[in-house]
Amino acid sequence: MFKRINYEEWQMLFPAVGFIFFFLVFLVVVYWVMRMKKDTVDRMEHMPLEDDSDKVNVHAKRRENQTT
Repeated sequence: MFKRINYEEWQMLFPAVGFIFFFLVFLVVVYWVMRMKKDTVDRMEHMPLEDDSDKVNVHAKRRENQTT
């Protein structure tokens, strides 16, 4: 009635599962980045280059531009 699944090369199962998992995570991240708002992308692309004083000035300028 039940048959046992005989997977002769079971060592290849782990790299295949790892690749599928990595590929799915990659697709999710690409989808997330493509759906990201332009304002968020602009803020993130300058993050590593800003120091604390620049960060405060940039956010203050954005608030000023939004109110006018």
